[in-house]
Amino acid sequence: MLDFCAIFFYYDSNNMKGGNSMEWLDIVMQLISNGLFPIVVCGGLFWALISLFKSYREDHKETTEAVKNNTTALQKLCDMLEYKGKEDN
Repeated sequence: MLDFCAIFFYYDSNNMKGGNSMEWLDIVMQLISNGLFPIVVCGGLFWALISLFKSYREDHKETTEAVKNNTTALQKLCDMLEYKGKEDN
């Protein structure tokens, strides 16, 4: 890919008056390496983090519901044991 860019800029600068093809190539490569790549990586990591938090939120809701159901079932079981204990006395 880099060879194609170098050939393209070399051809383009030879057909145009003024400007050095390697200057343009250096500028483009600096823009990509110093600006574009880090921004894209940060955006990708941000998106991954947001999607991870969404899945954790859904899992937390399910876990909370399960704990509530278990608490209700345990309370009913305790009430039944207390009732059985009062009947035996």
